[in-house]
Amino acid sequence: MAHETTASAATSTVRFACICDRGLQRTSNQDRALAEVSARLFVVCDGVGGNTGGEIASQTAIETVRDTFIAPDERPPLVRLERAIHYANRDIFEMARHDLDLAGMATTLVALHLDGETACVAHAGDSRLYYFADGTLTQVTVDHTPLHDAVRRGSCPRRKPSSFPRQMR
Repeated sequence: MAHETTASAATSTVRFACICDRGLQRTSNQDRALAEVSARLFVVCDGVGGNTGGEIASQTAIETVRDTFIAPDERPPLVRLERAIHYANRDIFEMARHDLDLAGMATTLVALHLDGETACVAHAGDSRLYYFADGTLTQVTVDHTPLHDAVRRGSCPRRKPSSFPRQMR
């Protein structure tokens, strides 16, 4: 899923942070992050559920998205971002297809490209993008998981569907 939104012109400084933690149940950290400041590209990936090769899937996604996005291309940033993620998915799928030890490897991904007042966001899975301004933290992306799909459909009785802003304020 990808979308483009406009951010306030009042914010000229971008500060970013990434915290990676393997959690309590994993023996390795499958998180990977990229801050390609010169290209104004920020990406976070997390290997899925401790699956074999999650760290390889995450690293492959980071490298493919970076290399594809920063390659000379006249298309709009959102198109380039979607293309880069498509290529990352293809590369991960092919690696897993040709190496049985990597069968089932997968990663989540959230990517952000900033261009003036425009922010392009693309994501898959439950890695999240948040926007912090004026002391308020706002979740921008909506998780792609069976649980969150059920919540959005209203078929999960434990929680009410949440709405997430598409426009940063």
